[in-house]
Amino acid sequence: MEEKGIRVLTSLHALADGISEGFYGENTPGNLAANALRWFSQGMKVAVETSIMALEAGFLTVGSEVIAIAGTDQGADTAIVIRPAFARQVKDLRICEILCKPRIG
Repeated sequence: MEEKGIRVLTSLHALADGISEGFYGENTPGNLAANALRWFSQGMKVAVETSIMALEAGFLTVGSEVIAIAGTDQGADTAIVIRPAFARQVKDLRICEILCKPRIG
């Protein structure tokens, strides 16, 4: 992919709390946010998380709106227009539009 000019990001999960979980259990802010996003779909959580990760890595600029596409191991099923924020400024993140998401039974 990189030979074709596609930038590949390998990063920590933006909503994973790692060390915090060791001290406080599962109810950390990152886990609460991740679980709330999963109420929409697994893809919604991943789309938000990867957009934060891309901003943190410098692939995006602050204030830019992008389309984030994500899903599960079954394939991409969620697309959103998002204005990501840095993890430490997550209150500034905006999901501008939900383009598509799976119906959850």
